[in-house]
Amino acid sequence: MAIVIRNACVVTGDAADTRYDDADIVVEGDRIAAIGVGAGAQVGAGADIIDGRRSIVMPGLVNAHTHSNEGFEQGAYDNLPLELWLLQSYPPWGMPRFTERQHYLRTMLTAIESIRSGATTVQDDFLHFSCTPEGLDGAVKAYADAGLRAFVTVTMWNRPLVESLPFAREMIPPALQAELAATPPPAAADFLDLFRQHHRSWHGHAGRIGIVLGPCGTQRCTDGLLQEVTALSATHNLPVHVHVLETRTQAVTAQQLYNKTMVEHMHDLGMLTPRLTINHAIWLTRREIDLLGDNGCSITHNPLSNMKLGSGVCPIRRHLRAGVNVALGTDGLTTSDTADIVAALRAAALLHKIGTPDYEEWGTAEEAFRMAAPTAAWRIRRSAASRSARRPTSSCSTARPGASSRSMTPCDSWPSP
Repeated sequence: MAIVIRNACVVTGDAADTRYDDADIVVEGDRIAAIGVGAGAQVGAGADIIDGRRSIVMPGLVNAHTHSNEGFEQGAYDNLPLELWLLQSYPPWGMPRFTERQHYLRTMLTAIESIRSGATTVQDDFLHFSCTPEGLDGAVKAYADAGLRAFVTVTMWNRPLVESLPFAREMIPPALQAELAATPPPAAADFLDLFRQHHRSWHGHAGRIGIVLGPCGTQRCTDGLLQEVTALSATHNLPVHVHVLETRTQAVTAQQLYNKTMVEHMHDLGMLTPRLTINHAIWLTRREIDLLGDNGCSITHNPLSNMKLGSGVCPIRRHLRAGVNVALGTDGLTTSDTADIVAALRAAALLHKIGTPDYEEWGTAEEAFRMAAPTAAWRIRRSAASRSARRPTSSCSTARPGASSRSMTPCDSWPSP
């Protein structure tokens, strides 16, 4: 049976930013058949008619970077820069072992808040450093049950902590270094085996689940692991999702480890491809930004967490001018205290106005919306094998004027641009 949303204000979210003040949307099966003024007039009797006169109908929003594994710690930390926050939220001696059910419930909290804020797709950088299967199994089942489209990483971090921070060996007492060395991270082969297991089990599940390669950060992984990840990405045509230059400390780390900038080193390893998304991308040189643009890479902009951790302000205008695709994320629930993508959208629309008195350089609300719309997310997902045959069916949301972002209602079947 056809569905007609009649007389709605329609924001298509396409590349041309097409909008209608009063239009119909006709849905047949799992596809949108028509959008336009009077488009529903020719639909036969028996169609399900939805009165859209007091609604804005738009594509479901996309949260391009979050960490659902932080769902039980929302609001737990404050006034800590990233490197100190990591020691609190991801202690180097390990964390309590959760059951699959606990992982499921924790991710379900993120899924519920995502849906309430109008998100229908999330890219979940699921940080599970113990390298055991029950974590991602629980997370994926939660997304499947919630009805969200989710791209979930198998995270990887095989470089010891003291090697991933500048001057750590000089600053950390030898006895403490010995204690850290007694609990080394899993080996690269263990992470890669876990990825292959989850990819076989879950990739393409329900037509909505993707399994993504997730080296946690360039400086947190050995070059050998990064090269294996790059090869797997090429073989399976899969995205790579990695934190890069979130803090100034990481820029210093790159010079200490590689005697060059982080992105230059990634370029030397062959990592810069259209399949690569780097998260945060704050402390880049102009040369690094140009390298990303020249190679068709994407970044995720995470203004809420960047502010809370004092990490800095992502130079989105430079990225856009260089041809870098920019998508929007909330980041984790302990660094943004929310999975509400509308809150991140609002922050992205406002934050960049304080960087310069030249108002022509300020970011606009339209640009922030495009970062959260399927257009930007499609560019990230365009190389995924599960989406190579045709563009995916996405979802739309309706928001009633005067309602909060938490009152958005997801509706199935919106075609990605």
